[in-house]
Formats: sequence, structure tokens, C-alpha cells
Amino acid sequence: MSKIRDFFRPQRMGFHLLLAIVVTIVIVFIANVLLDVYTNHGEEIEIPNYIGQPSSDLINGETGDFVFVIGSTSYNKDCPDGTVLEQDPRPGEQVKKGRKVYLTCSSVIPPKVAMPQLAGDITLRQAATILENSGLELGAVTYVQSDYVGLVLQQYYKGRPIAKGTMINIGEKITLEVGAQVQPSDSIPNEEDELFDN
Repeated sequence: MSKIRDFFRPQRMGFHLLLAIVVTIVIVFIANVLLDVYTNHGEEIEIPNYIGQPSSDLINGETGDFVFVIGSTSYNKDCPDGTVLEQDPRPGEQVKKGRKVYLTCSSVIPPKVAMPQLAGDITLRQAATILENSGLELGAVTYVQSDYVGLVLQQYYKGRPIAKGTMINIGEKITLEVGAQVQPSDSIPNEEDELFDN
């Protein structure tokens, strides 16, 4: 009992506080050394550039340095299906062996987009901008005699009228019928045609 009282005497509290601080520092130092050993700290390698390579070669290959994961796909008509477009971590970064490398690969299957409403109070110039923002392209423009000069009167896809909200492949061409003060005729050149030809 007297030893316990002696341990908690105010005169000895400073010594015990100092002892606790020293023990804490030693424990933190040992934990850091063990953590470095466990995580192979300092044993990093530079990640190669996999962009442009077929993802199937990487996933099925025998590269034991990394684990490859296809994180997403992106439509790209200029690349074969499964070509690596992006990688994370990026080429040249220092990473540990066994690290997961997330790949964004090309897909030849185009995504679908909803057809916007172009017929109505929209000019040809506005319609072209809306199509571009939607991922679609302006196809042929046909001019018909109308009181609504310069406005889009009808929208067509593959020769048939297409309603707003219809899902079609991205990159498809949309034909427009535009009002003009002339007899019905196809592809009458005007300033807006010249704008879209450039």
C-alpha cells in the first residue's frame, strides 16, 4: 500500500510523465519501422505506358507486377475494341508491385442518345448546335416553301420522321427540312450551308 502511495506522490509525477513520453516515442518508432517493412516502403517501380495496347493482352498476360482492372469503356470508332485509352495510375508514376491499374478501354458499340426536338421555333444554325451537343451530326438539309423561313420544319433519321426522345446511336446523321421562300427544291445553297461545309 505504501508503494502505491509513493508512486502517486506529487514529487514523483514528473518522473512518471517523462517515462510515459519516452515509452510512447519508442512505441511509435518501432511501429513505423515495422510498417515500412510490412508495406515494402521504398520498393516502388515506374508504371509503364499501356495506352494503345489491347486490354486482353494485359489481363490475360503474365505480368506479375500489376493487377489490371477494366474500370470503364468509351466509344471510339477509330480504335479496335478493347484498346486501352486511359490508365490510372498514369504512365511514369512510381507505384508498388501488385498495385491495381484501372483501364479505360475502347468500345465499338456506340452509346445511345435521345433525339432532341428540332422542328418548331429553331433555326438551322441552332439545330446544328443542338445536334453537336447531343453527339449527333447534321446530315442533308432540304428546303421547302414555307411561311416559316429559316426554321426547321421536320427532322428525319434514315429517311423517316423521328420523334423527340427516340434513342439512336451517337454519331448518327439527322436530315432536316427547313422553310424557305422558294419553290420546293433539295439542297439550295445559302449562307448557313456554307457555314456547315467549313
